[in-house]
Amino acid sequence: TEINHHHWKTEQGQKLVNMLPRKRVGQPQDLDSTLLMLCAPQSHFINGAVISADDGFGV
Repeated sequence: TEINHHHWKTEQGQKLVNMLPRKRVGQPQDLDSTLLMLCAPQSHFINGAVISADDGFGV
């Protein structure tokens, strides 16, 4: 986001970006499908879950 975009331009920030599978920082629209899934009636049993949308960084 705009709050931390300056960090991704630093040498250390670029090292982190290069560790991501897609080699890029996520954009807000990258969360669209996750949010749509959570809003769908089929997800009515999902409660209090932590859903990590980090491009696999935490794996």
